[in-house]
Amino acid sequence: MVENSRVFSAKSILVSCAFAVPLLSPTVGRTADDDFPLLLNSADTAILSTRTVASQAAIRKVDSLAALAHVKSGLFFSPEFSLQSELTFEPLRTALRMPHAQHVFSDEGLYLEQLYGKAELDGVLGYGGKLDLPVSLAATVAPGIFGGDYATDYQLREMLAFGGALRFGAPTVGYHSFGVAGFSRDTTWLNAAAFTQPNYGSIDTARTGRLHQSDGGTANTGTPQSPLLTLDGDLGLPSTTYHLAWARLRHGLGSTKDQTDLVIAVRHSSDLGEGIALRPLVEVGRILHNDGSPLSNGALVPASQRADYVTAGLELTWSGWSLSGVRAQRRLIEPQNGTGLDGRSSFESMVTTALGYAFECGLSTAIALKHDHSLVPGGTQNAASDSVGLLVNYHQDF
Repeated sequence: MVENSRVFSAKSILVSCAFAVPLLSPTVGRTADDDFPLLLNSADTAILSTRTVASQAAIRKVDSLAALAHVKSGLFFSPEFSLQSELTFEPLRTALRMPHAQHVFSDEGLYLEQLYGKAELDGVLGYGGKLDLPVSLAATVAPGIFGGDYATDYQLREMLAFGGALRFGAPTVGYHSFGVAGFSRDTTWLNAAAFTQPNYGSIDTARTGRLHQSDGGTANTGTPQSPLLTLDGDLGLPSTTYHLAWARLRHGLGSTKDQTDLVIAVRHSSDLGEGIALRPLVEVGRILHNDGSPLSNGALVPASQRADYVTAGLELTWSGWSLSGVRAQRRLIEPQNGTGLDGRSSFESMVTTALGYAFECGLSTAIALKHDHSLVPGGTQNAASDSVGLLVNYHQDF
């Protein structure tokens, strides 16, 4: 026990020091002419409070208060070449492991979410390193506190990847960007976390503390063998944009097939005048051989042969205020031959609404309500839950 604690302490110090490297400025200070190298930073610091006011499942009756932080840095050696990084501080375990308890700043951890090099030359983009890949749009831009909850299922975060994009187009046909990448899950020491390191596969794990190739799972292949194709553009209507993504996650140990992700998203922004804007969003995702379609092994959480997602949101903004609503659904479809872990399909749905206000000083706040009808963790039946969330965030560029 003592030896393990010493190892963990050493790792925490090593990871913390490594996190500090991309944040160090190579120059004494910036100049008015933006001389290079140039360091640009932004930080979001937030407090998030969530409370389940009613639920049919006892395991979901939890209250939590969490600190969240994202620090992004860009070290520009020239306008074309840069080193990008992102530090994230958030809870790395879910509150499910201790229902009926108040979780106040518990299980918080610090980790390096992104660290990659990027080059942009005449409409051609190239990158390589550890980064979040653009598969789901709704997971990051859906309005409200809970709007992107379902879409996060097929997010590709913290991937070791290399790739690029080609930008092309004209005013008559719109401007587009075609992207290609190869990726795998991060199993290097960069995947470690300070302060909290949950185990892989636990029901309460929100983010694995240290992933190994022996843990298996999709895209956990040790080398970037999984391909990603994306296409983004506006079709000549700058106020309306689209996003298409196709990814093939190669199976690792314990999986039987490659997972395939297909995502289509459309966003629109309508200016109604007098500072009022309306922004609808629709995203549809289909996951084939979800999670690699593992064979039945007595696991608590059922695996589905296919998963279908729909996220539809609408946001109204005016004079710093925002009012939004999101309807999302998730259908987990088991194999017809009954070889799935659960043997039955599951239809889940969520409705959420949020009201927010952003001050000019960078401070913003939002309150949201959510009604969720989904599979009980560790169970085989759906349960309805009603939750309320309060978020206070401060954004600063420096």
